[in-house]
Amino acid sequence: SYDLLAKDIAVFPISESRQSKLSKKIQQIIIDVLSDEFTEYNIISEDKIDTFLSENAVVPGEAIGPVILEKAVLDLPCNTVIFGNVISMEKIKKVLVKILISKKLYEYYNFTFDLPIQYTMESLNETIKDNLKEAFNNLPYKGFISNAEGNIVEIKAQKRDTIQVGR
Repeated sequence: SYDLLAKDIAVFPISESRQSKLSKKIQQIIIDVLSDEFTEYNIISEDKIDTFLSENAVVPGEAIGPVILEKAVLDLPCNTVIFGNVISMEKIKKVLVKILISKKLYEYYNFTFDLPIQYTMESLNETIKDNLKEAFNNLPYKGFISNAEGNIVEIKAQKRDTIQVGR
């Protein structure tokens, strides 16, 4: 069978150039939005991710590199990773979030936004939620190809799909 979508998602800690609580807030918002809005996905537990990072000598707050991400899809296991970083500047913080999909870690979606030093949690939540909705609602397919012979393709659709039986 060919996996066409995110199924098991690992939300990695967001790295940050200066230590603050913002990166943890962003990670938690991402987890909350995925858990609340996209219940068909399995979110890998934070404990499992923390254990994986610790076993692979990743220092908290540092950026997650490609070698660790490749190892994560095999060890956790997951087929989608979300990670990012926060860069503190003089009057703003720049936030970058990336979504990589499939065991080959294709870059599927990323979003960047500027956050003023005096931001509100409401605006932060809304920005992240809007971007995640755009990303996950626009996946090309929300199902799995379970069998393919010639021109006949069998797809296991999920509840959010517009794919209907017999069509």
